[in-house]
Amino acid sequence: MADLLGRDVEERMAARFGHRPPLKTDALTELAAIIRDTDDEFLRNRLVRVHRELSGSEASELRILAPTLTVREAEVLELAAIGATNLVIAAELGIGSETVKSYLGSAMRKLDASNRTAAVSAARSYGLISNR
Repeated sequence: MADLLGRDVEERMAARFGHRPPLKTDALTELAAIIRDTDDEFLRNRLVRVHRELSGSEASELRILAPTLTVREAEVLELAAIGATNLVIAAELGIGSETVKSYLGSAMRKLDASNRTAAVSAARSYGLISNR
């Protein structure tokens, strides 16, 4: 009976709002992590399709497959994207210039980029930093 009631509520919400109630973001985030971690191409494609259906967004596919940057790596890339030097980035974020180099190097490795410009471009294409 509870299952039937649940489906009834879901159908009414779909009729009224045009979609099912959203899944918890945590579940979609976990599914995306599983997709990134799997080496099985067939399984990855199936899981991407499921994620797309559950999230209701085709645009989420790139983000699923994107490397995960730390908040600091993304902040450093955002500032690099507007032409800030390592010294300016360091001053803006209150960290040392060697730490900036470390964050840039880490982001470049994750994005498979050979320089900061390529890292910024890759991060933008994955939607990890803004396109301004």
